[in-house]
Amino acid sequence: MFSQSAHYRTSNNAIFEAQLAAFQQLSHIAIEGAEKLVALNLAAARASADESTAAAKELLSAEDPQSFFVLAAAYAKPNADKAYAFSQHINDIVTATKEEFTKVAQQQTADLSSKVSELVASVVHTNGAPAAAEAPKALARKADDSAEAKSAKGEEQAPENGKKSKREAIEE
Repeated sequence: MFSQSAHYRTSNNAIFEAQLAAFQQLSHIAIEGAEKLVALNLAAARASADESTAAAKELLSAEDPQSFFVLAAAYAKPNADKAYAFSQHINDIVTATKEEFTKVAQQQTADLSSKVSELVASVVHTNGAPAAAEAPKALARKADDSAEAKSAKGEEQAPENGKKSKREAIEE
């Protein structure tokens, strides 16, 4: 019994450490994304302040209302283009951050599913109760199917480094 308890503790520790590492990765990704957004906002604010000052000086130097409105109209189009470019930069940063999050989350889900499947398989093998093993196997299959259905593409990933696929580990 002690060996089983030690095995469960070891498995739980490995799962916890993997989750902690994933959390750290996700935290770094989030912070990097926030840093990029802050840098973009600061650069935009700096440029806007400089351009606004120059535009205000030029508008104040207009000698009649017609030249004032011509200058104002001349500044409107570049500002709209800059706003569009700014929104595109934000979209690029958010999309890249989301893709990194998704990649880490999918990897973590696959790793966790594999570890749980290995734990279930070892419990079944250790206890030597094949008839009693059907319920945990069914539960592991259901969790595996649910995780696969929720994945971005829904495709089963090929096993890496000669490891068994999740389905193969459950079926043992």
